[in-house]
Amino acid sequence: MRSNLTPPRVAHALTLAGIIGAAWFYLVQHNEFGIALAVTTLVGSGVVQYGSGKPFVVPLLLILLILLVGVQLVDGKLVAALIGAGLGTGLPYLAYRRSKHESSASPPGNP
Repeated sequence: MRSNLTPPRVAHALTLAGIIGAAWFYLVQHNEFGIALAVTTLVGSGVVQYGSGKPFVVPLLLILLILLVGVQLVDGKLVAALIGAGLGTGLPYLAYRRSKHESSASPPGNP
């Protein structure tokens, strides 16, 4: 059974969650921690792209993510930035590893 949890879909969902979270925490319920978390999740989800075959890193977004984490270090919200960067880059990579493991498993019917 093929999983619908592909890395591009996970990255896309995290991008949308980052946009919605940033808008929510900025406009509706102002919270600096939430804004930092949402923005770093948004940028982190775009750092690694999963096209054909192997994943590749987008250098511009990686530099932007490093700068965001550095700014949050100075601003005092390093934990939010690290959680957001970890979620944004880690969850799509976890889905990539899972799909890679599923594709290398033995076909159905063979023990």
